[in-house]
Amino acid sequence: MNDDWLYRYKNRIILRIVIVLALSMCGAVIVTILLLRDQLINEIATNTRQIGGAITSSLRAHMLANSPDKIRQTLDDIASDKSISQIFIIDRDGRIAYSSNTPETGKILDRMSDESCRGCHKGAGPAPTQTFLVIDSHTNTNDDSISGGISRSVNVIRNEPACYGCHPQSVRILGKVIIDRPLESTHVLIRSIEFILLTSGVMGLLLVIPIISRLINRYIDQILLKKEELALVYSIINNISKTIDIIELQHIVLDITNEVLSAEEVDIILPKGDGCRVVTRTRDGEKLVRKKPEPGEPLSAVIERWQNDLMHSQEVSGDRTEIYLPIEKGGHRLALIAARSSKSPFSNDRVALVEAVCNHYAIAFENARLYSIAITDELTGLFTVRHFRTCLDRHMESLERYGERFTLLFIDIDNFKRVNDVYGHVIGDEVLKHVAGCIAESVRSNDLAFRYGGEEFAVILPSTGRSGGLHVAERIRAQVESNRVVLADGDVLSNTVSIGLSICPDNVTTLKELILEADKALYAAKRSGKNRTVACGEKSDLHPPEIKPE
Repeated sequence: MNDDWLYRYKNRIILRIVIVLALSMCGAVIVTILLLRDQLINEIATNTRQIGGAITSSLRAHMLANSPDKIRQTLDDIASDKSISQIFIIDRDGRIAYSSNTPETGKILDRMSDESCRGCHKGAGPAPTQTFLVIDSHTNTNDDSISGGISRSVNVIRNEPACYGCHPQSVRILGKVIIDRPLESTHVLIRSIEFILLTSGVMGLLLVIPIISRLINRYIDQILLKKEELALVYSIINNISKTIDIIELQHIVLDITNEVLSAEEVDIILPKGDGCRVVTRTRDGEKLVRKKPEPGEPLSAVIERWQNDLMHSQEVSGDRTEIYLPIEKGGHRLALIAARSSKSPFSNDRVALVEAVCNHYAIAFENARLYSIAITDELTGLFTVRHFRTCLDRHMESLERYGERFTLLFIDIDNFKRVNDVYGHVIGDEVLKHVAGCIAESVRSNDLAFRYGGEEFAVILPSTGRSGGLHVAERIRAQVESNRVVLADGDVLSNTVSIGLSICPDNVTTLKELILEADKALYAAKRSGKNRTVACGEKSDLHPPEIKPE
């Protein structure tokens, strides 16, 4: 937002002071304060609404994951911020389901009689269309300790397809998230400016207008600084709340951190099994994905201390050219952010600002971690079939919008029933994990691998046509065939897979056809001898020719 209006408004205030000292000091105070108060309160209310929407998006992820403890923890974390006086969730019957003020939980609010609802519901009829309001009296809140009024954001939780598993489809609204932010500091600021203006009338008679000007400048600078910080925090919350996908989230956090610090290089380190995954963003915007740094690199020692649970708070080098921010929540190490700037040290205010938003980073990464658990098959580590259908819908939307084709692979373990019958289900599970590992090693970083059901798997290959799809399928088939499962008694178990593939829109134009044709190709491979790949609409070949990727 352009802040020129505030500088212009400052000059107008000074000019008014001079005129009022000659005409009417009281009139100038009334006009000036009314204008300034409305402008400040409107901006606070607007920012409250925006932050309320961002927080609602974060809570929705916990609701979809059916995690009441995480909802409770998130409310407590948000309520710990002094800029928020209260946050609570009411269901469609008016009952407070969750509240940062624990004794309020379970209370039923009557929108016509309860004092806390009269700000919006002032009579019979439909609910108001506004999503925020300023309540000047603390009697309309759930907290009698609040003075100076509140800015209230009311955020509707609508019933969407993702919620139909728990809520009937006929219900439109599931509840509301209500966030109250105190306006006392705003009123204090307004009263301070009132005092300055009143004093300026007296001091103006003594020809001290320059002093008044400096005082007003100082307050306006504070307003601008607070506004800038609030806008930045909102931007951060808004961006990181747009996704709960861990890969997309890490790039958003990289971009935000680099923008705030103006660093030459920013690394984000994420746990991955017993090791870690490092993504780097340079000042020119280049992103590099690499494994754990080599021993001897400065970052390697920092990562080792972090992995050994020896780093829990921000660390800044003596010359302030390096900063390390561990992100953790609930005892989970979620990420480590490292920033470097060899040419100039990081300023104190920027470092403090990044540290202040680390709590929002932690909430976002924790949501992404829980989402990852929810969409991951526990046995194989691949994505679930529910996530498979979601990803197919996304790729079909991408096809319709951008014309980006994609390939679907169906993979089935040959003779898997015999493995279970001869060796038992425990060994069968080992085979499933082994084949899933071969698939994960054979696909690219942007490919998506799923456990479709039983001994069947699926892989979505974005931006891939026939030759590229066959190449990846053959790589998977060869990887499974060449890698054997070693049993506890020393026996070696060989496995093979059959693979069918179809390409959208080359072979099909709908998701139903895509799945059906890939399934037909898979069973064609099964019928013609197994351990082979068959593309949609063609016969299988036991030894397909070398196919180069697109």
